[in-house]
Amino acid sequence: MFFAERLTPSRLLGLILSFLGVFFVITNGDLQLISQMRFNKGDIIMLVAVCCFAVYSLLSRRFMKQYNLSPLMVTAYTFLICVIISFPFFLWEKPSAYLASTSASGWLSILYMSVFASVLGYLIQMVAIQRIGAPRTAIFVNLVPIFTIIQSVTILGESVTLFKLIGAAIVISGVYLTTRPKAKSKYASSSKSSSKSIA
Repeated sequence: MFFAERLTPSRLLGLILSFLGVFFVITNGDLQLISQMRFNKGDIIMLVAVCCFAVYSLLSRRFMKQYNLSPLMVTAYTFLICVIISFPFFLWEKPSAYLASTSASGWLSILYMSVFASVLGYLIQMVAIQRIGAPRTAIFVNLVPIFTIIQSVTILGESVTLFKLIGAAIVISGVYLTTRPKAKSKYASSSKSSSKSIA
């Protein structure tokens, strides 16, 4: 709708498969969890957050093109604005009451979240949005549960069930169908080259 990209049947199938695969990974194939789900205020807040992030992703690419901004510059401005907005809430929580008792592992966790999960994560995403666009970048978010499974096995030693493996395979298939190059362009280029050779 914003980038005039056509939603082809293969892309639509890829989207459906991606969400279906994520559902299998999260629920471990237990369909009874659907009846146990409850919609609360937190879900509404998350829905608003997702909508805001979608608008942010779409506007980021437009501003990068319009003002010739680099992904690093957009990420820097984003976190600068976030720090300014969040600082009053930081003071409201009275950090002096708990910062002195924070352990070294706690500070390392904060450092990891700040550098890798936040700054580098958003920077890499901005580079992807600049090169392949926001719609194709967003579909890769469905791979998060798969990397969560890999890290839970390698770091926490958790086991992998058959339904999680099936869900991971479905997610990867859906992401591939959604992000693969258009077959029409390949056919058009091959037909042009064949027509030139005939001429």
